Amino acid sequence: MILRTAACVLLCLALPSLAQTVVTVPVTDSSAPGSPLQVKGDITFTDQLSGNSVVSSSKYQLTATNVSGKGIVCMVVRFRESGSRGGGVLHTIQWDKFFGNEAIAPEKNVVLKRSSGGFQIKCCINPLEAGVAPVAEVSVVYSEFTDGSTYGDKNEAADILATRSLIVERLHQLDAAEGDEVFVRLLAQKLKSDEADGYIERVRSVQKSGGTEAARAQVRRDIDNAAKHLAAMQAATAESK
Repeated sequence: MILRTAACVLLCLALPSLAQTVVTVPVTDSSAPGSPLQVKGDITFTDQLSGNSVVSSSKYQLTATNVSGKGIVCMVVRFRESGSRGGGVLHTIQWDKFFGNEAIAPEKNVVLKRSSGGFQIKCCINPLEAGVAPVAEVSVVYSEFTDGSTYGDKNEAADILATRSLIVERLHQLDAAEGDEVFVRLLAQKLKSDEADGYIERVRSVQKSGGTEAARAQVRRDIDNAAKHLAAMQAATAESK
């Protein structure tokens, strides 16, 4: 009974030191002119103050509309969020269907990103200060279209392009493998790049569920799709010169 009473006293003493602020602001689309995506959304920042520390979290959903008039097969989007107590996170949103037969059709709406939960803890703040204005800013920095044309700075997609090269190399090795035993052995070999190996894992899953013949067929489809997109990009580049 004494312990329970003591716990209640401690809780009551702690509660006055807690203060919560909740702020909702619209996401600002700061993409350069001609952006293929129109991005909208709201973000809610929650700060829980306790003494000179704060626990911050955010909740949001970013929705984009393809306003380019073309199918989109690849995009890179930056999203920066920061609450009233500073700090913040810079997210990089990447979507690449270079090896697939998918595209974001014109006027189609897609969810770019949802909050994944979690929180940040900051120490040694002044709880009496009002804080700063929250920031929620999104920018489309690169995109590729079904007709081979592009938008933005290609350097922003350097990681994607490097990963593609590794995937293409492994796909051609698999396609050239003589005999199912060699194919399966090569398929099991991990790539040094986690991103590239993550894609090849899709082929491994096909092999496990549908057999080696199905996996070989998947490899050929991936190679054909990549060749189609690459040819379109080369043609678009030639026309622009």
